[in-house]
Amino acid sequence: MSTAASDERNQETESPVRKPCRLRRRLRRLSNPVATMFVFTAVVVAAGGGLVVTPALAAGPEVTGQGSSYADPALQTWSTQVRTLYGDNVNYQVSSSVTGLNFFAQDQVTFGASEIGYSTGQMSYTPNKPYQYLPDVAGATCLMYNVSGRLGNRITNLSLTPKVLAEIWTGTISRWNDPQIAAINSGVLLPSAPIVAVYREDASGENYLFSQYLNYMEPQVWQPFVSTLQSGANVTAIWPTGTNHGKYNLSSFVGQTGSDNASEYVTTIGDSITYVETAYAIEHNMPCAFVQNASGNWVQPSELTDAVGLERATLLPDLEQELDGVYSNPLPTAYPISAYSYLVTPKGAGSMSSAQGAVLGRFIRY
Repeated sequence: MSTAASDERNQETESPVRKPCRLRRRLRRLSNPVATMFVFTAVVVAAGGGLVVTPALAAGPEVTGQGSSYADPALQTWSTQVRTLYGDNVNYQVSSSVTGLNFFAQDQVTFGASEIGYSTGQMSYTPNKPYQYLPDVAGATCLMYNVSGRLGNRITNLSLTPKVLAEIWTGTISRWNDPQIAAINSGVLLPSAPIVAVYREDASGENYLFSQYLNYMEPQVWQPFVSTLQSGANVTAIWPTGTNHGKYNLSSFVGQTGSDNASEYVTTIGDSITYVETAYAIEHNMPCAFVQNASGNWVQPSELTDAVGLERATLLPDLEQELDGVYSNPLPTAYPISAYSYLVTPKGAGSMSSAQGAVLGRFIRY
C-alpha cells in the first residue's frame, strides 16, 4: 500500500459517508411503497381478507416470531412501537436464522426472520404450507474489533482486504502485526498479540453470509481450509471449526452463541474481532473495519454505503437474495458485505386466523 493510498484512506475516514449512523436509521425499513403494499395485501389474504387498519388501539392475539439476530435490533424496536401505537402484541425472540426457519416450518411461531432461505439447505425442516419471503431490513456485516496499539491507544481506523480477512478467519494470519496487515495500515502501531477470532458457534445467517463472501472473494484461501477441516460445504450456516492443522492456527478462535454474545465478548476482550450486523457495533460503541471493495476503495458500513452496495443485489422471483453482485460491486462507495434480512410468513387464504392476520399485517405495514 503506497503512502498516497494510506493518506487517501485517512482522509476518507473523516468523510460523512464513513460515519456510522444511529441505530434506528441504520436498521431501516425497506421504503418501496409498492413492495410494502404487495406484502401487506398478501398477509391480509392469508388471514381471509376484510382487514381494516386504523391508528386506534386494536389489541388482538399474540403474534410470535423467532430467528435472526442480524435483524433483531430493528424487530425489537418495531415490536415496541406497534404495541404503543396499536396495542398489538408482536413477541419476537432472537435466536438465529436457522432456528427461526425451523420453528416456522414446525408451526411453532407465526413468522420467522432470516438472512437465508430454505433453498440453501441449511434448515432441518421445511414448511408443508405456502409461505413467502418479505425483505424487511437492509444491513451489513461489520468486522467489529477491539485492538489497542503498542502505545495503548485504541485503534479505530483498521483496514482489511478480502485476502487478509480470509487469512485471519482461516488462522493463516494469527497476529495483529502480521506483515500483510501492517502493509495496509501504514502508521498504525499494531500490537504483536494473537488475533482472537470470535465466530458464531450456533447455526446462523451471519455464518452463511460471511462464509459466502469469503468463498466468493478468496476461494483459493477459503476452500482448502474448509476441505482440510472436513467441514462439508464451503458456504454454510455452521462455521468450520477444529484444532490446528499445519498452517491453520486456530488456537485463538473463540465460539459464541448469538450476535449479542459475540459483540459483548469483543467489547470486553482485547485483541479480538468478530462479524456482526453493524447495529451491534454501534450499540457497544465499537469500530467496524474499513474493507477494501472491488473499486479498491476502503469503506466502512453505513446507511449510505450499504445501500450503494445493495444496488447490485439480485432478488430472485421468490424474493430470496443473490449477493455475488454486491461482493463485486465496482461503485466507489459500495460496502461489499451488505445484505437483506427477511420475514418469512404464511401465504394463502386461511393460513392463520383473521385476528392474527390483522396484527401481523399491521406490523408489516408499519
